[in-house]
Amino acid sequence: MTLACSPAAERASTLNRAAKAGLRRVSHGLLQIFTFDNGNEFAGFKELGTHFDARAYFAHPYCAWERATNENTNGLLRQFLPKKTDFRSVTQAQLDIIAHRLNNRPRKRLDYRTPCEAFQKAIVALRV
Repeated sequence: MTLACSPAAERASTLNRAAKAGLRRVSHGLLQIFTFDNGNEFAGFKELGTHFDARAYFAHPYCAWERATNENTNGLLRQFLPKKTDFRSVTQAQLDIIAHRLNNRPRKRLDYRTPCEAFQKAIVALRV
């Protein structure tokens, strides 16, 4: 059985294209691990892992704590995009503003640094 024309294969292909585009500027070596849930949109995980030279891990079903950062970020996103938001009406400019706000918001988990500050520190550490 092939998934070539299935809706699941299309979702996986869409996710992979978006991940490659969104992560294209990440320095080689900085992205080492992908952690996925068990949705069929992650069926193309091997292609992503190969493309980014990163390992893939899958969280156990119903174990949200294995993806704590993801779950926290989903909660933060819901402040801007409540459940049942029609994403067809959300523009790229709006998404860019949301991303900027979240990436520049201090986080307790990061010792009250912003994700941008933590990311920059990681990049500097790689170059040393």
